[in-house]
Amino acid sequence: MYTLNINNVLIETWIFYTSVLFMKTILMIPLTGWSRIYYRVAMNPEDGALLGEKVRTHEKIERYRRAHLNDLENIPFFVIISFLYY
Repeated sequence: MYTLNINNVLIETWIFYTSVLFMKTILMIPLTGWSRIYYRVAMNPEDGALLGEKVRTHEKIERYRRAHLNDLENIPFFVIISFLYY
C-alpha cells in the first residue's frame, strides 16, 4: 500500500505553493478594502453614506476585485486536482 510521506520533496513543494496561493487569496481582501477607502469608492449606498460619496466604480478597485474573484474560483480546484495528480 502506498502511503503519503510528508518528507517527500513533491509533497513539500505542493504544500509550499498551496500555502502561497492561499496567502495571496487572503491578502487580496484587505488590499481591496484599503483601496476602496483610499480612492473613496463606495460599493453600495450604505457605504456611500458612510464615506460621503456616491456609488461608483474605479478601474484599479475593479481589477483587484476581479483578481480576488478569479482566485476564489480557480485556486480550490487547482489545489484539489494537483493533489489528486500526486
